[in-house]
Amino acid sequence: MFNSNVFLKSLLIVTSVVLFYTLSMYVFVLPKIYNNIKTIEEENAKDTLVKISLLIKNFHTDLETYRNLAVQKHKNTLSHLVDVVHSLAKSKYEESLPQNSRKVLEKSANALHESLLKPVKKTVNEKIQTSVLDAIKTYRYDEEGSFFVYDTHSKSKLMPS
Repeated sequence: MFNSNVFLKSLLIVTSVVLFYTLSMYVFVLPKIYNNIKTIEEENAKDTLVKISLLIKNFHTDLETYRNLAVQKHKNTLSHLVDVVHSLAKSKYEESLPQNSRKVLEKSANALHESLLKPVKKTVNEKIQTSVLDAIKTYRYDEEGSFFVYDTHSKSKLMPS
């Protein structure tokens, strides 16, 4: 069977067709496939880079917005602090003027007077209240057996007839 000419010729034809097909694939088709793959990969890479660039621009814009807001907040805080210090300095200056120093001294003297007399007034009032309550306790009943009640919460007297 291997010795027949027809078989060998047919084998040679089939082998040459396969070899020709393989060679034509290698020379003509594979470079086109590689070029197409390279083109598709480049397009995908460009799309990815465009998306990354867009993300970076958005992130940069967000950072700029945040920075501007933070700077504005700090400016406002600083402005408020400066206003507070300015008003304190202005009030202290106005208090130090000769026409206002008397009022400030009177206010300080009144505050000192009140702080010193408050405990004295309180103790005097408490002493009076306790002495009145003690007197009421001792004279609660009169000779006829009638009584009166003094309500300490509402400061009223009840005297039955």
